[in-house]
Amino acid sequence: MLKLIKTAGHSMAPVLKDGDYVLAFTGFIWPALRFIPGRVYLINHPDLGLLIKRLSRETPQGRLIFAGDNPASNSGHILGDIEKARVTARALLKIHKKGLSIL
Repeated sequence: MLKLIKTAGHSMAPVLKDGDYVLAFTGFIWPALRFIPGRVYLINHPDLGLLIKRLSRETPQGRLIFAGDNPASNSGHILGDIEKARVTARALLKIHKKGLSIL
């Protein structure tokens, strides 16, 4: 299933700006998903709620480390390692004033 999400904040700037839209694919079951570092995902963080972040890496224990693109964003250290089950979607496209961009 595809979902349209409006971004808020600057943690993913310059790739995603406040008010851009993201088209995300939500039709997967996480154990079957192959997580690829460098791709952008939506995560349901236990303390911070719904976030859009880029996958940095997978730990040897199978948990995921995410970070924002903006250096002023919360780092992976602050976000902590994330359970795969907390990933709700993979961002596919950015929709902005200039058109569409693949994420």
